[in-house]
Amino acid sequence: VLTSTGSGVAWEDASGGGASDIDGLSDCLVENNSMWLGNDPSGTTNTAIKSVAVGATALDAVTTGDYNTAVGNDSFTELTTGSYNTAFGVHADGTGDWFTTGQMSTHLGALAGAYLNGSYNTFAGALCGMGASAAAPQTGASNTAVGYRSMGSNSLTTGGGNTCVGVWTGYSI
Repeated sequence: VLTSTGSGVAWEDASGGGASDIDGLSDCLVENNSMWLGNDPSGTTNTAIKSVAVGATALDAVTTGDYNTAVGNDSFTELTTGSYNTAFGVHADGTGDWFTTGQMSTHLGALAGAYLNGSYNTFAGALCGMGASAAAPQTGASNTAVGYRSMGSNSLTTGGGNTCVGVWTGYSI
């Protein structure tokens, strides 16, 4: 700690019992080559390896899903066993958080991929790639949507192999 007596500046030992590493913080966890900052899901992580979560409730339900990255409050908050997924943005798996087992998907933007549990999807833009409803997870796979509400009319259900680029493109798929 840098201190000053008014006539000089000095460094002093900062003894006081603070955390000595990230795992020593109450809302962080480091285990199995994974790191959670903002929450401690140690009761669920089981054997999940090599994942990173930043944000309150980000990736907090994971059990055996490996190699996931979730940045943003509530991003991938229901992901349990899916692997090789990336989410950046608040609720970057959507309201209702249905993304539980999807594989190799990327959700970038607020509510990207809402109500969808499909694999191999890439959604870049707020509200893009939205499924039909919160009533049940939709399973559309191998879709790419780029732009605000691209493929995002809440009508995507089981469709696959679609590519939409631009604001509101593919809105009624």
